[in-house]
Amino acid sequence: MSSKFPIGVATTCRVPNTAFPHPESNHRATYWLKRPGAILGLRLILASALGAGLAACQTEAPKTEPAAEPDHRQEAPADPKSARTAAALEQLRAAEASVAALQWASAERLLTKVDADSLSNSARNRYHQAELASALGLDDLQRADAAWLSLANGLAGQQRDESVLALLSELRKRQGRLADAVAALVSVAAPEHRRQALNDRLWRLTAAASQEQAAALAKQGPAAEIWALRTAIGQSFSTAQKAERLEDWLIRHPRHRFAAALPEPLARLRHRPPPVRRAGLFIPLNGPLAAAGKAVRDGFISAYLQDSTAVKPEVRIYDTTADPMTALLQASRSAGIQFIVGPLSKPALKRLIELNPRIPVLALNYPKTPTDGEACANKTQARLNAEVGFAALGLAIEDEAALIAERLQADGRERVLVIRNARNWATRGASELARSWPHHLEQHAFGDIKTMTESVGEALQVAASQARHDQLAEALGTPLEFLPRARQDIDGIVAFVDHLQALALAPALKFHFGDQPPVYASSQSVRGARQLDDLEGFRVAELPFRLRPGPLHHAFAKAFDHPDANLTALFALGIDAYRLLDHWSLLSPSDPLPGATGTLKLGDDGCIRRTLGWAVVQDGNLNTSQR
Repeated sequence: MSSKFPIGVATTCRVPNTAFPHPESNHRATYWLKRPGAILGLRLILASALGAGLAACQTEAPKTEPAAEPDHRQEAPADPKSARTAAALEQLRAAEASVAALQWASAERLLTKVDADSLSNSARNRYHQAELASALGLDDLQRADAAWLSLANGLAGQQRDESVLALLSELRKRQGRLADAVAALVSVAAPEHRRQALNDRLWRLTAAASQEQAAALAKQGPAAEIWALRTAIGQSFSTAQKAERLEDWLIRHPRHRFAAALPEPLARLRHRPPPVRRAGLFIPLNGPLAAAGKAVRDGFISAYLQDSTAVKPEVRIYDTTADPMTALLQASRSAGIQFIVGPLSKPALKRLIELNPRIPVLALNYPKTPTDGEACANKTQARLNAEVGFAALGLAIEDEAALIAERLQADGRERVLVIRNARNWATRGASELARSWPHHLEQHAFGDIKTMTESVGEALQVAASQARHDQLAEALGTPLEFLPRARQDIDGIVAFVDHLQALALAPALKFHFGDQPPVYASSQSVRGARQLDDLEGFRVAELPFRLRPGPLHHAFAKAFDHPDANLTALFALGIDAYRLLDHWSLLSPSDPLPGATGTLKLGDDGCIRRTLGWAVVQDGNLNTSQR
């Protein structure tokens, strides 16, 4: 069975090479754009930055001179300084070759053999540039910063080329200094054939800033105009609104570098295909998942109503518990549905994939559990991908675990204790953290909230401390004054617990003297709480929908008695489902979309990954300014 709400009239513009095939395209459907075999992340950045720069600064081979007449006079002794310089240059060239090949450890090893003091000023600058690149490649920001200071000293008064400025930009980005990172790239005087790639990189770099950061940077500075555009795009709800604001910006800045070479995501926005005319929302409205399905439906409809675009699709809602998937799919075809959003449950999604619908699908769950990056990778789904396009968005705990790992790294934590409950989601979160964590990590699970204090004491090895005291007192034959001490080798605690368990965990940590290491927690620790006073200091990964309440959050709060209950995440999922439908033709791995459940980025496997917000519990509230 289905229900529907209004239909709009489609526009007529279309564009080739979209990230996803559009339902009305006359071209053969394709999957999202990606570069096979491309090196991702830092390696790609450094490769492109160094490809021309380091090659251009290689020492030229000595020119061949005509053979001289043999001189039978006694040869002068070799100049030791020249020999040292020649040896240093040879080692430097070898190190530069390793940098160009992205072999960072080899480059570092070769650089340690270079006698930098024997080099000329220009060669010494090459040495520090190679040192900076290898340090960034090895994640050694302290050494990278020192290398940059030495390079900047050597280049004093000289023009910095693109390769140098690209490395400086990467360093500043890694240090969290986004404004400086963007400013470094803005100052590059690139030739015409490099401008498109440089502008694409600039736009991707601005995506790392929050909306608040972008708005602040738009007020002043060398890149204020770019930040103003990023702010306008980020604050737009629909693709139509984004396109209007882009055109307004281009009219106001006709001579800007972007006007001549518009970043690729903005070019796709400007020439996007017509919107979907009819979409089907496949969700459960009865049975055990009814509450979840209705929360998603309400979020989807709320976003639909929030969208001020004149042309919007007709949406029909199909109850996946009312009829078999075969019947629902046939009914949707008869109704002219061009796009499916859903299903929500894994069994329903599996059945839909087996039926291989010939229209795009935005699934609201993952076909498999998001473990080891295989949530969206299987042969059945690959066939669907190749035909019409497929992406999956879910509320996976793995996304939160990834953010917690990132925050632990940024805070310099190395020895981590994970305390989790015995539920499946907590086990998966802890497993994801352990899989990606490069340092020491211990896990401790508890079964019952009543044994929380005892379990925490065991994890902190307080009982072992008491046992050692008892053994010593018995050996000496005399009572000893003693205060049990928790272990001191842990510098961070990660909690995968629900809110009630978090309320028991906090005092247990204090009781066992384990309140000194900071506690990093998933959103479940604060979900459903009106007051958070007892969790003071907890660092929490949470939905942007909760951290930055807007009109849709207020509408949700009015509709539900407990606005912070677990249904919040599902309501936010419905909001993002509508926005992803609207942004379907613009999705690509390089262009994230700020959403209610997190910043959404399409992975190469078809999974849409979420980067949640980050906050610290302060005075009973989630404070995003104390991160």
